[in-house]
Order: sequence, then structure tokens, then C-alpha cells
Amino acid sequence: MFRGGLRFHKVRAYRFRAEGHSTAWHIEGAYDTLVEVVPSEWVGELLAAEPSETWGFWTIRHYLIYIDGEGAYEVAAQDVEWLPEENAP
Repeated sequence: MFRGGLRFHKVRAYRFRAEGHSTAWHIEGAYDTLVEVVPSEWVGELLAAEPSETWGFWTIRHYLIYIDGEGAYEVAAQDVEWLPEENAP
């Protein structure tokens, strides 16, 4: 067995949908795969809600992954990195 992961930097928001509430949009293209959603209405909402004193300071990207048996995970963050795989104990 191996373990690895994702590390999101400067997370501004996240959301989750259980498998039973995920739509075809959440599953297609993101099934066990991390994708960036472009264009993203959600990022637009977040930027519109940004306080004027920090306007333009944040870079926000919309990431989505659908994990079979779990559901859809969405993260609004500056960027993401893949953590190296290692042998699980």
C-alpha cells in the first residue's frame, strides 16, 4: 500500500457534496482526478465578497476532485502541490 496526498496553499474556501448529492458535472472529468474549474462562478462569488482593503491581493483557483464512494471535494486556493507517495506503515 502507498499513501500520498494533496496540499492546498492559502485556502480561501472549501465545500463538499456527498456521493448521493453529486451531479454528473461533479463526476465527469473529475473522477479520481484533480481538475481546475475554469471559468468558475464560485471564484467570482468569492472575489466579489472580498473586502476592499484586500481586493486584488488573493489569487484564487477552483479545484475539484470526485472520489468514488465519497463524493465531490472542492477547494478554492492559491495553488496545490502533490505530496510524494510513500509506503504506508
